[in-house]
Order: sequence, then C-alpha cells, then structure tokens
Amino acid sequence: LAVASALQATAALLQARAEVWRASAAASGEPGADDPANAGWRWVQQEAELADLLQAARDLVFAAPKAAHHQRLAAVLVHTIELRDMLLAVRLDLDLIGRDTPGRQTMTEMAQSLGGLAEQLSQAASTLRLGRPGAATAGGAPEAAHGPRHTPGSNVVWPEHDPRARLVPVLQLRLQALGRGVQQVQDALQGPLPPAALSAE
Repeated sequence: LAVASALQATAALLQARAEVWRASAAASGEPGADDPANAGWRWVQQEAELADLLQAARDLVFAAPKAAHHQRLAAVLVHTIELRDMLLAVRLDLDLIGRDTPGRQTMTEMAQSLGGLAEQLSQAASTLRLGRPGAATAGGAPEAAHGPRHTPGSNVVWPEHDPRARLVPVLQLRLQALGRGVQQVQDALQGPLPPAALSAE
C-alpha cells in the first residue's frame, strides 16, 4: 500500500506538471482557464507530498525480507524514485516557448502527453493496490516506451527561421525519457520477476 501510494502521488505529480503546461497554454482571459501561478504552486505542494510518501515506502520496503514479492516492490520503488528525480531535473522552458499560437499549441500537446503518462502510472498504482502485481498484460504500454503515436509539437507550424522550432525536439526527448521511466515502473510491476534492484547493503 505504501508503494501504491507513492506511485499514485507520482502520477499526481505528472498530472500537476501537465496542468502547468495546460494553464500556460490557455489564452489570457479564457473562460475557466487556470492561473499558471496556481498550477505551479500545486506542483510544488505535490512534490512535498511525494517526498514524504517515498520516504515512508523506503522505510518499509528496503528493510523487508528478501522474498520475491518484496524484490518486485523494491524494483518498482527504485524506478519510481528515478522517475521523480527525472521530473525534478527536467526544465519546463515555458518562457522560451512563448504564448502565441504555435507556442500554446506545443504546450497543449505536451500537457496531453504528460496526462497520458500520469494515467498509466495511476493504473499501475491501482494494480498494485488491488494486489495483482506480476500479472502480465497483453502488449504492455508501448506508448510509454517509445513515445506517443503522435509526437507532441511535431505538427506545429512555426514562423520561418523561428529559433523556438529547435526547442521542440528537446522537449520531445524529455517526454520520451519520462515515458521510458513510466515503462520501467510497469515492467517491474508486471510480468517476470525483475532482478534485484538493490542489494541489502
């Protein structure tokens, strides 16, 4: 349950990051639009909540016996920690994208993709909470491993010689890295028992 809670909080952190993108993409004065500052504050609050949950899960899982089930939980937890660290290290670069039409379209598509990754993590948390880790799924989640079928920003039309166009591949690479992190969590949770993520020491 502690690991499932940490997974769910990581999904919420991804969703909070998506909300920052979504709020920044909204046109000024758009009805129902969130304030980017409020979205950013919720992101910070979610970071703090996740840190507490990860520490609680560490205290339980890393001190547990070396049974196969605990080995799986340790692998899930290690990959969850790595995913959190990646999220904290990745820059948003919202100031570089801009608030014109191409910039807002890029931010909207990034938000959609991050929201999809958050949903995959949330589903993984539900699987763990319901006590069904290790059940193989047909086909896994290929979008997490290789990126979404539609790469965010790939169809955005930028003005000629606009330097922001060079930023899009960087954002896409970051999203793909997050997708691989989500896939690693799913692989550790489902299918064959993963090798030991850490030694007892």
